[in-house]
Amino acid sequence: MKKSKPSALDEAVEEILSEFAQGGPMFGGAAGGGSGKLSYTQTAGAKTWSPGSPPYRRQTGGASDYNVKDIADDDRDFFKTGKTRKPFPLETIDDHLVNSYIMMCNAEIQINNCIKYNAVLASNKEKKALLSHLLKKVKGIKEMIKSVVEDLDRITLS
Repeated sequence: MKKSKPSALDEAVEEILSEFAQGGPMFGGAAGGGSGKLSYTQTAGAKTWSPGSPPYRRQTGGASDYNVKDIADDDRDFFKTGKTRKPFPLETIDDHLVNSYIMMCNAEIQINNCIKYNAVLASNKEKKALLSHLLKKVKGIKEMIKSVVEDLDRITLS
């Protein structure tokens, strides 16, 4: 049987787990004794526990890393993406709507499974009809959430 290729999500999770298990550079165990991406801030010339750490190392985090060039880059990025960004309170509303949509999908699956597989409701047609009505309402709410997202996509900075 032919083995299927793992998805991008599976590959990313596997990479992170292997980095963690091997003490890779992401978690502070860089080869040659340097600090990793998620490591502590080290000051220039400070002695560290890791062997081979260069004494001339600068500070690896903090306010000194943000300068005028970074501000210019941020402005340039804003002008490139400014038409797709939403005004202040609406910046994260998409996350909430996506979570709502996912919850409605879960509710739809649960109600559908209850209608199909619940032996107690097999003989009670009134309750089964009520669940079918609720299923239609949940599907309607999902469509409303989609509509809200489409309308919100028209409100952007320009």
